[in-house]
Amino acid sequence: MVSAVKVISILLDYKKDADYNRQLQEQVIIRETDSEDNHKTPGPTHNVVVIPDEDNEDTEKPLKIDFEKLKAINANCFCWLQLPGTVISYPVVYTDDNSYYLRRALDGTKLSSGTLFADSRNRHFGEDENFIIYGHHVQSGIMFAPLVKYKSQSFYDEHPFAYIITENGNWKLNFFAGIVVKADDGIYMTYLGNEDQYDNFVADARSRSTFKCDIIPEYGDRLVTLSTCSYEYENARYVLIGKLEKI
Repeated sequence: MVSAVKVISILLDYKKDADYNRQLQEQVIIRETDSEDNHKTPGPTHNVVVIPDEDNEDTEKPLKIDFEKLKAINANCFCWLQLPGTVISYPVVYTDDNSYYLRRALDGTKLSSGTLFADSRNRHFGEDENFIIYGHHVQSGIMFAPLVKYKSQSFYDEHPFAYIITENGNWKLNFFAGIVVKADDGIYMTYLGNEDQYDNFVADARSRSTFKCDIIPEYGDRLVTLSTCSYEYENARYVLIGKLEKI
């Protein structure tokens, strides 16, 4: 009986988390269109919501985000992360405390799946050498659960990049390595040092990657690391690392 109650509680949490994120997406993801689609004649523009999913072709290009609405919910939100062809389409926040958003929604209320957040050492997206973003590996498949699929070469081949959308422009994140690591692995450095140290960091990441590609970041390129739990051993993590490209 206890286990049945626990299972029901977990399922209810999954539903609550999914509902919250969908409602948030409905609030802030917009696309401009016009009445020509329906009436074949020119008309005024209006906004319609595009909810990302694995089959929606609209997610193959950067979404448009209403940052005014987003920042009204949380002023620390600095970008929207979109991984085309997956459910990953969420806001990311700055924080001074790496535990604060583990079980909190964007608005600060309790939410078991939490919110995507930047490492507390990172405060300057697009400037920090290695910008780290954390998210839960939720068993229902939301948040950063899809990252572990990059252990498969075929999944990487079909999903080689993500978009990072900010108020000041959009970025393409071209993935070049995915690694199963310990929680204290050196891959979690935010400052990579001189050119030799940077090159060694990149070479180490590529040598341990679960997939292969031709992308080799060069000194000066800014990196973003996405991190979530993995289950090969206690405190295992899976990190997906990409090179930023302004678009």
